Amino acid sequence: MAKQPQQKVASQKSASSNFEDPFAAELSKRVSAIVGREQATKVTAQVLALYHEERFQGPIAHPKHLREYEDILPGSADRIIKMAEAALEHQKTMQKQALDADIQDTRDGRKYGFWALMALIGGALACGLSGHEVLAGLFLGTGALGTVGIFIRGKMGASASDHD
Repeated sequence: MAKQPQQKVASQKSASSNFEDPFAAELSKRVSAIVGREQATKVTAQVLALYHEERFQGPIAHPKHLREYEDILPGSADRIIKMAEAALEHQKTMQKQALDADIQDTRDGRKYGFWALMALIGGALACGLSGHEVLAGLFLGTGALGTVGIFIRGKMGASASDHD
């Protein structure tokens, strides 16, 4: 009696070992438990013929698909690769332009900020010389508070806007 379970295990292993793919081997093992080992190989082969999944991710088509495109239309694989290269080059160009625009925007902001501060200091100087000390103090206070606020925020303000 002890030999029958061992034979059953051996027959299940032989039915599932006909397939190298782990998925196919597991499928064959489970099917043989339901329909018997004689039919398990046939049923597993039919299920595998219906179920075939292949995943590929990349900037160009899967090499097998490229080969098929090339067989259908000679030269098409090269055109597809050139198209992917052109798209990548375009993406790199757009990223460089966006980065350059951000850098220029920062430079312009600094220039305009400097000239606005100079205008406030000039206004305060003119008001102070004409005897309007309160107004001169307001001009200097506005410029000083704005400048100090920028220095205090500094990197914190830039990093907060980067995370948006």
